[in-house]
This record gives sequence, structure tokens and C-alpha cells, in this order.
Amino acid sequence: MYSIYNFFLILFLPSLFLRLTIKARTDTDYLRGWLQRLGIYNLDKVDVQNSLWFHAVSVGEVVAASSLIDECLKLFPDYNIVITVSTPTGKKRANNFYSKNNQVVVVYLPYDLDLFIKRFLDIFKPKIAIVLETEIWPNMLRVASRKKIPIILANARLSKKSCRSYARIKKFTAEVMSNLSLIGAQSRQDLKRFNFLSENNSPKILTLGNIKYDFAKKITMQKTLIEYTSLENRLVIMAASTHPGEEEIILNVYRNLKPKFSNLVLICAPRHSFRSKSLFEHNKANFPEIRSTLYSDYIKSKADADVIFIDEMGVMLDLYRASDVVFVGGSFIEHGGKNPIEPAALQKAILMGPSRYNFSFVTRQLIKCGGLLPVNNHIELQDKIIALLESKPMREKMGKAAIENVISLSGATHKHLEFIKCFLRED
Repeated sequence: MYSIYNFFLILFLPSLFLRLTIKARTDTDYLRGWLQRLGIYNLDKVDVQNSLWFHAVSVGEVVAASSLIDECLKLFPDYNIVITVSTPTGKKRANNFYSKNNQVVVVYLPYDLDLFIKRFLDIFKPKIAIVLETEIWPNMLRVASRKKIPIILANARLSKKSCRSYARIKKFTAEVMSNLSLIGAQSRQDLKRFNFLSENNSPKILTLGNIKYDFAKKITMQKTLIEYTSLENRLVIMAASTHPGEEEIILNVYRNLKPKFSNLVLICAPRHSFRSKSLFEHNKANFPEIRSTLYSDYIKSKADADVIFIDEMGVMLDLYRASDVVFVGGSFIEHGGKNPIEPAALQKAILMGPSRYNFSFVTRQLIKCGGLLPVNNHIELQDKIIALLESKPMREKMGKAAIENVISLSGATHKHLEFIKCFLRED
């Protein structure tokens, strides 16, 4: 099966670079780091050998990994940290966290061919690999395992949909998973799915919890970096991590509510921030009566606005703090939803659509405790936003339930760290 996998990977390799070129039309950062994707690195920042390797595909995984990385930097000062990512946004976020730390280097993960992976491992010589969530790359895991590198699939999650996909090639999936040293599942559901796929051929699989709860718990103690004084006396709805089709829904709801709540503001943060400019231009052209702006202009002028489209990274936490109600996107389309843990930690009233399978455990727990309201369509979304805007006690009750849920489920970072220590001692 590996030979078939490699054949098709080699066959489609040119199309992968074509895909990067196409993506570069909207984000020029996709043009950078191509050699790294072939396992070629020109680094002078640190002596990268004797390293701990963390792979976090994009922004969400980088945020999750940061809790583990921060602790590893304290516990293992003699080791360097290598963070691999697959997207420019993930690279930006990792650099935002660690660009001033000479122990940490951030690079792109090579494409999953033996030659590229071997080059990477020969350069960095990691003592351990901590792979976040669902990054099960066959050659990466096999080559690392053959080099006797212990591999932890940390904060591991597997949706019902992904499990069905992997089950179609169950024998090959089990063979790939056998290269892992440990799977630290987020929940019992995830553990059952990994056990089902492994066919008793995989390593130890344990429920260690979700380390994103620990990151979220940490942000509750962080100071606000930007004070949005112009929003202080206004009601604020935030639509976070939205996808095409969802912005139209939330903007229609906003236009319907504006006559009823004259001081209402909508903050719209698309999952891919480069889309904000076209959304802003469309809204300005079609609805000139609504004062729309890009965040980059708003932050300079501090002028009043009705709708703010977020076109910068690294500003979400303070915008959550400034919000009264948060809609978490990726949930009104069949995309599985985005992670609601951060607004929950900041005690916000949260709404999500019906597609929540990527974070089924997280959302189920928040719904159960009263920290999240599920909505099935735009009418329910509008009705529940009205109820929340009209009732500050209702918003506060939801926020209190949400933060209590986050705190009760924290502690996964420590559990993962104990296994990292064990594997490093065995080295």
C-alpha cells in the first residue's frame, strides 16, 4: 500500500506546487518557503540539532501546541524546539509566539515523501516528535519510527466523518498508526475511533484531554492589549472564523436587527482574513447606509463603524473581550465548525450552527452546561441573538457556565508532559 501511496504522491507533486501558486493569488506568503517543502533548509538562527519536534498544521494546532511548547521550554532548557507547519497562517502565528526565542525555529513540514522527510530528520535530529491532532502522514511516521524517534499523536481527535474515511483503507491506516508510540485522545469518543482503526496494532491509546482548555485558561489571566473604547457603550456581535455563505447570513441578521438596536456593531472575522477586503467592498457598494470598514483602517482612525471586517491576525482575543455575543463559524455550512473554547474562556455567550462534528465533545459539553446555544437556521440565529442582546443577565449566565466548563476540563497539558518526560528519559 505504501508503494501505491508514494506513486500517487509523486504523480501529483507538480499539482501541489500549482495549488500553492493558485493560493498565492490571494496570499503571497504561499510563494515563500517552497524549498522547505522539499526538505531543504537554510537556517542560521540556532543550532537546531538536539531538538524536540512539534508538528502543528495551522493556526488552531499552533495555538494548542503553544501550551505544551511553553512548558517544554521551561522543563528542557537544553533542548531546542522545532515547530513545523503546513500553512502560512500557521507559520505567522508560530512566529508571533516565538520569534524572539532563540531556542525555537519555525519551518514548513516537507511534503510526505521519504527523501524529503529523511532530509528534514537528518538536519534537525529530533529526540521526540509531538504531532498535533489528526496529522497522520504515512511516510513521516514510518521514517521517524525507523529512526527510533518516539512519536506522540497529541491532543488527538477524530471526527465520525474522518473515521469513516480512514475506515475505507483500514488495514493501511492500522499499519500507519502502528508507527506511533502514543495516542493522547481528547475524549472517549476519539479514543474509541482510534481503537477501531488500529485493529489492536497500534501503540498505547489513552484519553488525556484537550490541551486547548489549558491555553484558554491561560488567556483569562492575560492583560488586554488593545482597548476598543469606541465599542464600550455599544452592543457587539462577533462572527468568528466564518466561511463563504456564512457572512451573508450574519450580515442579513445584522441588517434586520439594526433598526431595533441602534447601537449595534458587527465584527466579522472570516476564517481566511484575505477575504475581508472583498467582503468589505461588496457590503459598502450594496449597503452604503451601513458604515463598514476594514479593521486595519478602523484601528488607525478609531472612527465609529457599524460593521468591522477583520483583515489582520493576532487580534481575535481582544475582540472577543469587546463582544457581547459570539457566533462561531464553519457551522452553518458542512464544515464541522470551529473551536469555541476561546470565547468560552472569555465568558461570552456563544452561538453555533448545526455542523459541529470537528468539536463534538467540546460543543456537547458547552451545550450541556448552558454555555452555548445551538441554532439550526438563520431564523433561530436571529431570534436567539435578539434574546441575548435584550438580556445582560442571560449573557452573563451563559458566560459563567462557559468559563466554569473550561476550567473543569483543563489539565491535559500536564498529562501529555508526563509522557514526553518518560520518552526522553528512555532515549
